[in-house]
Amino acid sequence: MTSNSRVDLRVPFVEKEDAKALGARWDSQKKLWYAPPGADLEHLERWVPKDARLPMFSVLSENVSASVSVAEESEKGISLTDLLSQVRGAIEERMPEAVWVRAEISELSGKNGNLYPKLTQRNEQGDILAQSKSVIWRSRAGAIHQKFMEATGEGLKPDIKILCLVKVRFDPLFGLDLIIEDVDPSYTVGDLAAKLARIREWLVREDLYGRNQGLPAPVEFVRVAVISPESSAGLGDFRRETDRLHQAGLCEFLFFGATFQGVNAPSSIRTAINEALAAHRQRPFDVLVIIRGGGSVTDLAWLNDLELARLVCLASIPVLTGIGHERDSTILDEVAHRRFDTPSKVALFIAATIRDNALAAASALAQIKLQVARILSRERTALATQADRLDVGVRSMIQQAEDDHRKVLAVV
Repeated sequence: MTSNSRVDLRVPFVEKEDAKALGARWDSQKKLWYAPPGADLEHLERWVPKDARLPMFSVLSENVSASVSVAEESEKGISLTDLLSQVRGAIEERMPEAVWVRAEISELSGKNGNLYPKLTQRNEQGDILAQSKSVIWRSRAGAIHQKFMEATGEGLKPDIKILCLVKVRFDPLFGLDLIIEDVDPSYTVGDLAAKLARIREWLVREDLYGRNQGLPAPVEFVRVAVISPESSAGLGDFRRETDRLHQAGLCEFLFFGATFQGVNAPSSIRTAINEALAAHRQRPFDVLVIIRGGGSVTDLAWLNDLELARLVCLASIPVLTGIGHERDSTILDEVAHRRFDTPSKVALFIAATIRDNALAAASALAQIKLQVARILSRERTALATQADRLDVGVRSMIQQAEDDHRKVLAVV
């Protein structure tokens, strides 16, 4: 249906892109949207004010009623357009205002400044219970991104849970989607903290929380297992310190690669730990090192996994972590034998221990040599004195024998 004259529209700010795509135009002087003459009003009907619909649609209604009365005799049911219009009307009537919704972002794409998150809800087993497409118009995307960045250290991305203010929109042509008007980042941060607290409670209840910390601390580093993302900056910082030790034959380092980000991160790290522990049973390591190299709050959240934490707690050798953050802590940091802020600090600790032990050994050797020299000098002096005494005694005895011999000869 088209109109021969201009029709002013009532378009909410968050729906302006939709209205524009369906033929609406912006009147910069009157500051409102309108349907120009010839525009298809059927697509723009939801933005036509109710008080303007009656005269506009009266003739159409009469024609439609007449057509329906004839069609009723030959066709059953209602048209798809009528059905979807009723659906849209029901949604607009029952959900006229935006509501806060908890969901997980499973996919995220962008175009022309707009963001298009796919929202998902899963159960405890990871099965998808519900999902819907959504949009954040570019007029709001920048502010929402900045707010989320300030709270979490990173913008919106897949595989995180969010609390978002959503306006439900249904269009007969484009279907159902959700318009995100705002996001509360404190929910995401709080959800991550709540998950960390639950894992901590489980470990305490199972009497595993301080188990690795109770192992004897290593006194020397000869063989070390390292779990890290391959080719990461943190691994490069670590190896700058440790490669020299390895090349000098002072300490052997074996590296096990793993993914530290995304839904597969916990299982990938668990696999690497099990491989390292299997190698430990063949030839013992002094410690197991887990390093990453920085990351936002949401990135670090992948390390807060119950099974992964339980594996670290039950490890038969001390675990050192250098995840790469100073302010935020993961459950791995809490249950490890010792935590360091960065991978390079772990490497420096190992190098310093080897150096200090070498210096202590050198000092001990010097002390031993000094003590041996003193003992040898003392014993030499004692031996010399004893030798002198023996020499005097022997000379005296010889002299006495000679005197006695002469006396005997004189008597004879």
